[in-house]
Amino acid sequence: MKNNGLNLILDSNIYNGDSYFRNPAFHLNTDDIHKAYQFMKDRKIELVTDIENGHWFNFKDPDGNMLMICKC
Repeated sequence: MKNNGLNLILDSNIYNGDSYFRNPAFHLNTDDIHKAYQFMKDRKIELVTDIENGHWFNFKDPDGNMLMICKC
């Protein structure tokens, strides 16, 4: 299904016993994972992973929360 506009996916698996936000709280979609990764890297965003399986990567927001960008 094609949705025009911003897509936001919430993940119910954010608490894993002893610490919040080890896993991404949510992810944002992109059509071009490599362009999105380079965009974040160029802006010196704290990248937590490289592009994994050609489909996603994790980064931290300014508050230290783990977030994800996924190729849709």
